[in-house]
Amino acid sequence: MDLSSKLELRAPLKRSDAFAIVLPLSSCAEKALKHANRNRVLLDDAKSYEHLTSRSSKHSSRILAKLDFMSIIGRGSLDFGFSRAAGFQLPRERRVSPRHFRLHLDISTATLLLTDTSKAGTYIQSRSGPRLVHRETYRFDDDDDYAIVTLGSNPDMAFAITPGEGMKDSARRAAIFSEYVQSIRQTCTLISSRKVPKDGEHIRSLKRRRSSGLSTLANPAKRRRSSQAVFCF
Repeated sequence: MDLSSKLELRAPLKRSDAFAIVLPLSSCAEKALKHANRNRVLLDDAKSYEHLTSRSSKHSSRILAKLDFMSIIGRGSLDFGFSRAAGFQLPRERRVSPRHFRLHLDISTATLLLTDTSKAGTYIQSRSGPRLVHRETYRFDDDDDYAIVTLGSNPDMAFAITPGEGMKDSARRAAIFSEYVQSIRQTCTLISSRKVPKDGEHIRSLKRRRSSGLSTLANPAKRRRSSQAVFCF
């Protein structure tokens, strides 16, 4: 390894660096990564990660998903599923939920976490053995080079997931991880500072709007005035 490569390895992680890598383990899983156009900005050439592909997959994938910090800073996590609202959208396949699981980081240790949010669960095969994660969180330990993640019991939707390069180096990740944690705290502060309606207040408001709408329907004169107002620009 030359000097420039060594310096690059020691450089602090940036927003464009990966906090996790997702490698498809079948042709179906590879197509799933390319399903939505917005996924494509996170795709990378698998040749750059031959050390991972040679150990974890018999399927010779040409692409993988490089999940960078930019995809989670400000939102806290990246969720996978067939819902259009999912951060990483997958096709509607058997045993795949609208939001099947999400990847995020432990804000105290920077450990990569996978939280299942599905109906069928997520099967995980790691060095510690196979397990079904259902509505709970799996922690990628330091001993895990990668874990094979299968959505539900569908073998076609299997991926190898590993923490990004440099994530185990506390010095390299310090600045970007601090930014990630700060963004989560700011989001939580904004949510907690929102005005919470008093008990029954939102119900009374709904009743007022509903009664106003019913009175308009019952009164032809009001209905004519409201319809005229719509077209008076």
